[in-house]
Amino acid sequence: MDEFHKQAAILGIKKMFEGRRFSICEVRHAMVITGGRMSAKDEAAMSALHCIDFTDMSKELRQMLFTKVMEVLSGEPIFNTELISAALDDGRAGFHERLLN
Repeated sequence: MDEFHKQAAILGIKKMFEGRRFSICEVRHAMVITGGRMSAKDEAAMSALHCIDFTDMSKELRQMLFTKVMEVLSGEPIFNTELISAALDDGRAGFHERLLN
């Protein structure tokens, strides 16, 4: 993956986790960038949560959603844990920190 695509994927994932609402769009964009695929069932479930405020989700649902997104992205060899770590490790309070609340 060239640097442009890598940086675009990282920023998209950061935006998703730091925002107030879940966006399936960011997951889909990462899939297009990496050439990855997610199951129809996973996509349908995430689509049902699209634009729903994280505060409207239970802690358990937020944890399951975070886990599922990481599972979908980490399953792609191009979008590896290095990119996921870069997306999450910028020191700002984001979705991953809200999982603990």
